[in-house]
Amino acid sequence: MKTIGQNIRDLDNQIGELLLRYEQTEEEIEKTIIFEEIENLTKIRKELKASKVEGSSSSVWVSGAISIATVVLIMKYEETDVIATKAFNIATRIFRN
Repeated sequence: MKTIGQNIRDLDNQIGELLLRYEQTEEEIEKTIIFEEIENLTKIRKELKASKVEGSSSSVWVSGAISIATVVLIMKYEETDVIATKAFNIATRIFRN
């Protein structure tokens, strides 16, 4: 299955090929047909690009949630095992000095 990015690249390639055909074509009827195809592909590309931007925020939310969960787990661990955390801090201070 193709990703949205791959589909956008494919559309870009198709639009590029149509632009070349448009430049090489001399008949007005054919130019009009090619131009309409370019317009349709451009609209589809814009919609895909918008959906890609909307979907990308979900990965930000997931990574943010994981970070918050990690902090909560560390805090819960420190509530139950404060002595070990304090001992670790003292030991690291000794080695720093």
